[in-house]
Amino acid sequence: MLPLAVVPMWAGQSAYDLVTVWSLRVRTAWFASTVRSMPVEFLTDDEAAAYGRYAGPPSRADLERVFFLDDEDRKLVDLRRGDHMKAGFAVQLVTVRWLGTFLEDPLDGPGEVLDFVAGQLGIADPAVVKRYTERVKTKSGHQQEIRRKYGLRDFAGAEAELAGWVLPARGRPGTARRRSSSTR
Repeated sequence: MLPLAVVPMWAGQSAYDLVTVWSLRVRTAWFASTVRSMPVEFLTDDEAAAYGRYAGPPSRADLERVFFLDDEDRKLVDLRRGDHMKAGFAVQLVTVRWLGTFLEDPLDGPGEVLDFVAGQLGIADPAVVKRYTERVKTKSGHQQEIRRKYGLRDFAGAEAELAGWVLPARGRPGTARRRSSSTR
Protein backbone atom coordinates (compact mmCIF):
# COMPACT_ATOMS: atom_id res chain seq x y z
CA MET A 1 0.00 0.00 0.00
CA LEU A 2 1.29 3.44 -0.87
CA PRO A 3 1.79 6.02 1.89
CA LEU A 4 -0.71 8.81 2.30
CA ALA A 5 0.03 11.55 -0.16
CA VAL A 6 0.29 15.13 0.94
CA VAL A 7 -1.41 17.62 -1.34
CA PRO A 8 0.34 20.98 -1.29
CA MET A 9 -2.19 23.79 -1.30
CA TRP A 10 0.13 26.65 -2.19
CA ALA A 11 -1.13 29.64 -4.13
CA GLY A 12 -0.59 29.09 -7.79
CA GLN A 13 -0.77 25.31 -7.66
CA SER A 14 -2.15 23.93 -10.89
CA ALA A 15 -5.16 21.70 -11.16
CA TYR A 16 -2.88 19.22 -12.98
CA ASP A 17 -1.02 18.56 -9.71
CA LEU A 18 -4.28 17.79 -7.94
CA VAL A 19 -5.52 15.53 -10.72
CA THR A 20 -2.20 13.69 -10.80
CA VAL A 21 -2.39 12.92 -7.08
CA TRP A 22 -6.08 12.03 -7.44
CA SER A 23 -5.32 9.73 -10.36
CA LEU A 24 -2.59 7.96 -8.43
CA ARG A 25 -5.02 7.42 -5.61
CA VAL A 26 -7.65 6.03 -8.00
CA ARG A 27 -5.08 3.68 -9.54
CA THR A 28 -4.43 2.19 -6.13
CA ALA A 29 -8.15 1.52 -5.57
CA TRP A 30 -8.67 3.89 -2.65
CA PHE A 31 -11.70 5.49 -4.28
CA ALA A 32 -15.22 4.13 -4.56
CA SER A 33 -15.70 1.46 -7.21
CA THR A 34 -17.76 3.77 -9.43
CA VAL A 35 -14.79 6.10 -9.80
CA ARG A 36 -12.19 3.37 -10.10
CA SER A 37 -13.43 2.50 -13.58
CA MET A 38 -12.09 5.77 -14.96
CA PRO A 39 -9.00 5.39 -17.20
CA VAL A 40 -6.03 6.47 -15.11
CA GLU A 41 -3.34 4.05 -16.15
CA PHE A 42 -0.59 6.64 -16.39
CA LEU A 43 1.97 4.95 -14.12
CA THR A 44 3.78 1.72 -14.75
CA ASP A 45 3.83 -0.79 -11.91
CA ASP A 46 7.45 0.15 -11.22
CA GLU A 47 6.57 3.85 -11.04
CA ALA A 48 3.69 3.15 -8.66
CA ALA A 49 5.97 1.02 -6.47
CA ALA A 50 8.58 3.82 -6.39
CA TYR A 51 6.04 6.52 -5.45
CA GLY A 52 6.80 8.21 -2.15
CA ARG A 53 10.38 6.95 -2.02
CA TYR A 54 13.71 8.34 -3.07
CA ALA A 55 14.68 6.78 -6.41
CA GLY A 56 18.29 7.60 -5.61
CA PRO A 57 20.25 10.55 -4.40
CA PRO A 58 19.09 13.90 -5.82
CA SER A 59 21.51 15.73 -8.10
CA ARG A 60 23.59 18.59 -6.75
CA ALA A 61 21.34 21.02 -8.65
CA ASP A 62 18.23 19.48 -7.06
CA LEU A 63 19.82 19.61 -3.61
CA GLU A 64 20.56 23.30 -4.04
CA ARG A 65 17.13 24.08 -5.46
CA VAL A 66 14.74 21.94 -3.40
CA PHE A 67 16.69 20.98 -0.29
CA PHE A 68 17.91 24.48 0.49
CA LEU A 69 16.64 25.76 3.83
CA ASP A 70 15.57 29.40 3.48
CA ASP A 71 15.23 31.86 6.36
CA GLU A 72 11.66 30.74 7.19
CA ASP A 73 12.71 27.09 7.18
CA ARG A 74 15.68 27.88 9.42
CA LYS A 75 13.50 29.74 11.92
CA LEU A 76 11.27 26.69 12.20
CA VAL A 77 14.20 24.27 12.44
CA ASP A 78 15.95 26.42 15.05
CA LEU A 79 12.99 26.01 17.42
CA ARG A 80 14.21 22.43 18.01
CA ARG A 81 16.58 21.57 20.83
CA GLY A 82 19.59 19.43 20.00
CA ASP A 83 21.30 18.75 16.71
CA HIS A 84 19.48 15.43 16.28
CA MET A 85 16.09 17.15 16.48
CA LYS A 86 17.12 19.97 14.15
CA ALA A 87 18.52 17.55 11.57
CA GLY A 88 15.54 15.17 11.78
CA PHE A 89 13.00 17.97 11.47
CA ALA A 90 14.87 19.51 8.53
CA VAL A 91 15.15 16.14 6.76
CA GLN A 92 11.39 15.64 7.08
CA LEU A 93 10.79 19.16 5.77
CA VAL A 94 12.91 18.75 2.65
CA THR A 95 11.67 15.19 2.06
CA VAL A 96 8.00 16.21 1.93
CA ARG A 97 9.00 19.09 -0.33
CA TRP A 98 10.75 16.68 -2.72
CA LEU A 99 8.49 13.61 -2.59
CA GLY A 100 5.14 15.15 -1.72
CA THR A 101 4.81 12.76 1.21
CA PHE A 102 6.56 11.91 4.45
CA LEU A 103 8.60 8.73 4.70
CA GLU A 104 7.47 6.07 7.16
CA ASP A 105 11.02 6.21 8.54
CA PRO A 106 12.23 9.79 8.16
CA LEU A 107 15.83 8.60 8.09
CA ASP A 108 15.26 6.30 5.10
CA GLY A 109 16.50 8.86 2.59
CA PRO A 110 19.87 9.05 0.85
CA GLY A 111 22.86 10.07 2.94
CA GLU A 112 23.48 12.95 0.52
CA VAL A 113 20.25 14.59 1.68
CA LEU A 114 21.22 14.33 5.34
CA ASP A 115 24.74 15.58 4.62
CA PHE A 116 23.41 18.57 2.66
CA VAL A 117 20.92 19.50 5.38
CA ALA A 118 23.47 19.00 8.18
CA GLY A 119 25.94 21.21 6.32
CA GLN A 120 23.41 24.02 6.17
CA LEU A 121 22.70 23.68 9.88
CA GLY A 122 26.37 23.56 10.85
CA ILE A 123 26.06 20.05 12.29
CA ALA A 124 29.53 18.49 12.28
CA ASP A 125 28.36 14.88 12.72
CA PRO A 126 25.19 14.10 10.73
CA ALA A 127 25.05 10.66 12.39
CA VAL A 128 23.49 12.33 15.47
CA VAL A 129 20.20 12.21 13.55
CA LYS A 130 19.90 8.51 14.49
CA ARG A 131 18.58 9.67 17.88
CA TYR A 132 15.71 11.51 16.14
CA THR A 133 13.44 8.46 15.92
CA GLU A 134 13.89 7.35 19.54
CA ARG A 135 10.53 8.89 20.43
CA VAL A 136 7.66 7.96 18.08
CA LYS A 137 5.58 11.06 18.89
CA THR A 138 8.40 13.34 17.78
CA LYS A 139 8.13 12.25 14.15
CA SER A 140 4.34 12.60 13.95
CA GLY A 141 4.33 15.86 15.90
CA HIS A 142 6.88 17.37 13.56
CA GLN A 143 4.92 16.17 10.53
CA GLN A 144 1.81 17.92 11.85
CA GLU A 145 3.78 21.09 12.46
CA ILE A 146 5.21 21.04 8.93
CA ARG A 147 1.73 20.47 7.48
CA ARG A 148 0.34 23.40 9.45
CA LYS A 149 3.18 25.80 8.67
CA TYR A 150 3.32 25.09 4.94
CA GLY A 151 -0.38 24.49 4.29
CA LEU A 152 -0.06 20.80 3.45
CA ARG A 153 -3.00 18.44 3.78
CA ASP A 154 -3.27 14.68 3.93
CA PHE A 155 -4.81 13.46 0.71
CA ALA A 156 -7.38 11.49 2.71
CA GLY A 157 -8.64 14.78 4.12
CA ALA A 158 -8.83 16.46 0.71
CA GLU A 159 -10.24 13.47 -1.18
CA ALA A 160 -13.93 14.42 -0.93
CA GLU A 161 -13.21 18.03 -1.90
CA LEU A 162 -11.15 16.89 -4.88
CA ALA A 163 -13.78 14.36 -5.99
CA GLY A 164 -16.40 17.12 -5.82
CA TRP A 165 -14.27 19.17 -8.17
CA VAL A 166 -13.23 16.40 -10.59
CA LEU A 167 -16.42 14.34 -10.92
CA PRO A 168 -18.71 17.18 -12.13
CA ALA A 169 -16.16 18.01 -14.82
CA ARG A 170 -16.85 14.68 -16.52
CA GLY A 171 -20.06 15.95 -18.13
CA ARG A 172 -18.80 19.36 -19.23
CA PRO A 173 -18.37 20.05 -22.94
CA GLY A 174 -14.83 19.39 -24.06
CA THR A 175 -14.04 16.98 -21.23
CA ALA A 176 -15.28 13.80 -22.88
CA ARG A 177 -12.77 11.53 -24.53
CA ARG A 178 -12.86 11.75 -28.29
CA ARG A 179 -13.64 8.65 -30.23
CA SER A 180 -11.19 7.50 -32.82
CA SER A 181 -12.38 7.67 -36.42
CA SER A 182 -12.52 3.87 -36.59
CA THR A 183 -15.25 3.68 -33.92
CA ARG A 184 -17.65 6.14 -35.55
